[in-house]
Amino acid sequence: MPRPIHIANTLISLYLREARFTHAEEMVTRGIINRWTAYLQEGCSDACCAHRDPAPVKLSMAQRSDGVDYLNHLKRAGKAVATTNNTLTKLRKFYQWMVDTNEMGRVKKKALPNPFVTLKGDKPERNIQPVLRDDAFRKLMKACDDSADEVIARRDRAILSLLMWSGLRREEITKLDRISYRNEDPSRPMLVVGTVQRTTKKKRARLVPLAPDTAALIDRYLIKRDACYSDEADAPLFMSQRGDRLTAQGVSQLFDRKKKAAGITGKLGVHSTRRGWCISGVKAGMSDRDLAKIAGWDSVDMVAYYSISDDEDLAFDAFYAKVAPQANTLQRKAKAAKPGRYAKRAA
Repeated sequence: MPRPIHIANTLISLYLREARFTHAEEMVTRGIINRWTAYLQEGCSDACCAHRDPAPVKLSMAQRSDGVDYLNHLKRAGKAVATTNNTLTKLRKFYQWMVDTNEMGRVKKKALPNPFVTLKGDKPERNIQPVLRDDAFRKLMKACDDSADEVIARRDRAILSLLMWSGLRREEITKLDRISYRNEDPSRPMLVVGTVQRTTKKKRARLVPLAPDTAALIDRYLIKRDACYSDEADAPLFMSQRGDRLTAQGVSQLFDRKKKAAGITGKLGVHSTRRGWCISGVKAGMSDRDLAKIAGWDSVDMVAYYSISDDEDLAFDAFYAKVAPQANTLQRKAKAAKPGRYAKRAA
């Protein structure tokens, strides 16, 4: 079935204008409604929709049975639960607008209801990304040695260390400026993450402490970087090979290249580093409150979410470190001293 990118119906254009979406929201909504419109016009020859009338259905005449068939069609096509649920939400809002503006078709002089109002999506499965462990991290760092450009090699080492030992998101790394790095006190190096001009996910600035090794890698990178690029305060901290600001996609590509060079297979991705950082902090004894503060999370519940893959090991470690030493099950009574033994010494 084609995936038109144009506006397939004048009602769609009117809805998008009145909804006042952002550009990204508008593009997503337009695509979803266009594909739905194409489905109504062309139908489907698969078994999931074999019972449908082959005649085209107008956008304003769609009924609940059409919505059920379409969701089954998406599932049969292998669409993820998140994709089908997002489609359901967008179409439900579109048809609610149709109902509110009296644009729905009529059957026996009665306006049709919202065909998606009673449809429910599936509960998405929890998709937990793997955790980046120390051995894999060392392989990624070693893969940086193969870079032909020493500036890029130093940049990549610094970024990988930031991901692993500071828990930064890839977008946050791209928003860093030259002035973001604070190393006035070598014993407490810091990064200022998020600025007024380049806001991050939470739209507020925060200080992120750096491990000594990470700060050292940034220092080594800056020696080469400042000689090749602008060292002005508002210049990007991490530069691309083209000489402009490194993008979030660039960080992902960097990670994937090093992963391939290191011979690491599987679903390990950039965000695996954030999980690894969180678990390392929990194992080191940091409180949930402290981890949430550094990571930029509003709730300490995120610590449990990010460390869920190691819940059992963390619980066992805590038991053996804090509870097991207190057990006195086999404690024996001390032998009584012989009478007069210590009295003679005292004399």
